[in-house]
Amino acid sequence: MAKLFATSPMRRHLAFVGAALIATSVLAGCVVEQPQPPAERVVVRPAPPPPRAELQPPPPNARAAWDPGRWSWNGREYVWVSGHYIERPSVAMRWEPGHWVQQGGAWVWVEGSWH
Repeated sequence: MAKLFATSPMRRHLAFVGAALIATSVLAGCVVEQPQPPAERVVVRPAPPPPRAELQPPPPNARAAWDPGRWSWNGREYVWVSGHYIERPSVAMRWEPGHWVQQGGAWVWVEGSWH
């Protein structure tokens, strides 16, 4: 019957190196998402429509934060983007949803952020 474990120091070293290479290749797919660069500034002349009423489903877990629906500008008109849950970077952090702010005679989109 063949031995299951390497017995010589060289075989143990090679087995360790092989296991390390396998672990490294497996973990290579586990990349933490880097923060995205700020979106291009959106400035629109017509005011956004009033927000739509949405039913907020129960959170899927304790780290989920609700990002409410919003009106988004597609370059021609406002389109509704439904609310959804996003994962908190930390349980203690609070999500400040994105919103439209009137500046002069235009409306400017302010991206949501964690606090």
